[in-house]
Amino acid sequence: MKKILIIIILIFLLLGGIFFAISLMNFQPTKQLAATSGIMGKIQKGPGCGTIRAGETMDSCYSPIIARVVVKDSNNNEITHFTSDVNGNFKVNLPPGEYILEPIAISDATSKQLSVKVEKDYKNIIINYALNIMPM
Repeated sequence: MKKILIIIILIFLLLGGIFFAISLMNFQPTKQLAATSGIMGKIQKGPGCGTIRAGETMDSCYSPIIARVVVKDSNNNEITHFTSDVNGNFKVNLPPGEYILEPIAISDATSKQLSVKVEKDYKNIIINYALNIMPM
């Protein structure tokens, strides 16, 4: 009788463990609310053309780049950082507030810090890197 009782208890424990493992596999964390504010835009370098020809604009002299930008709060503390994609595009979720964007220099171009105020939506910006031209 004791052996049967022990076997039944072991079966219940085994089944309980199996059901617990299955429930963990199906667990999905609570979905976070979609971000509704931040910054988005493009990172580019240039101008890369000497003379602008008829029909060209200054925009055609800039080329998209992959670059890293540090986002700091108004006290100069790093909040986050991001890297643009191969087309120079980026999108960063940030709560409303004032931020400093600090583009990291790349081999042939640099950019200046930018101050950005994020409100309730996404602020669209362009970060321009100036080409470093070495005198000959």
